[in-house]
Amino acid sequence: MLLSRPSLAFIFLLFTSQPGFSAFYLDREIEYIDVDLDEVGNRFTRTITFSFMSVCNVDLFNCLGREHSYQFGLSLNNEGENNTVSLFPPPAPVLDHGELNSYVASARYTNRGADIPIVAGSWSETFELNEQQGVWYEASLNLNLKEGRLKNLAPGEYQSIYLVGRDIGFVGGEIYNLWETMEIRIRRADNRKVKISKLKDVDLTEYNNSQSRAEEMPFCIHVTDGDQYVLRANGSNDDFKNKFNLINGSERVVYKMDFSPDNSGWQADIRPGDSLYGTGSAMENCGNAFNAWLRIYLDGAPANSGTYSDTVTLTVSAV
Repeated sequence: MLLSRPSLAFIFLLFTSQPGFSAFYLDREIEYIDVDLDEVGNRFTRTITFSFMSVCNVDLFNCLGREHSYQFGLSLNNEGENNTVSLFPPPAPVLDHGELNSYVASARYTNRGADIPIVAGSWSETFELNEQQGVWYEASLNLNLKEGRLKNLAPGEYQSIYLVGRDIGFVGGEIYNLWETMEIRIRRADNRKVKISKLKDVDLTEYNNSQSRAEEMPFCIHVTDGDQYVLRANGSNDDFKNKFNLINGSERVVYKMDFSPDNSGWQADIRPGDSLYGTGSAMENCGNAFNAWLRIYLDGAPANSGTYSDTVTLTVSAV
């Protein structure tokens, strides 16, 4: 019957979202939970700290500062997002319960004293916050997980569940319904452990100003099964032109590093965060030997004499 009415303006308002901008944000798309089932037993807990923010500034509704209610829920499906405000908003997702109870025993949302249970496959009770548009609110999701079908996962495989956050706005009735989804991957640990050892401090002088005059630092990378690893190096001062820097007050001097996993073939002039691959030793101390090398040298001379320094962090992961 509504479509037979002659008012085009009414039809426009009924079926078209309004000018402006609206959104409900979660601060990430994916979160990982790594679980060693041999250590945690049948039941275990994990806490995820995250942030969310809602923005609603729509010409017709001017919903800035209006009353907001929030809800969270868990689903087995990716419920996507909705950031459209209209007189007749789309309904909230029907959260897929499925076999969620095979993985999740219970869940709770906590924020600023609030402690709200989340039943798998259902929306939580609504709650309100002191309304500040465009402000990130920090919250926690406390998950009580159980082995369930996680035991069927191969090492390194994961089961996804989805946290869905929802902002419901009211002005005399529901006028918008915004939501976004974060994937939570519960990943079974592969029990491969890695370790770096035999690192040391390296002193450079003006003599060490070329690759042929580099200082070498051999060290040991252990992987439990003697398989491949990926190594990354980051300096505490490497935020300048994506290079390694020694600093003395406001003065800088660039230095370079080369990497070799076998002391023969070298990857020259590595950059902060580069992925460096090699094969680890199955022996924790590399059989009293070394299996990885860095050579370090200056790329120019400092403008003034003094003590210049940097701290390099090496991070290794099994591949």
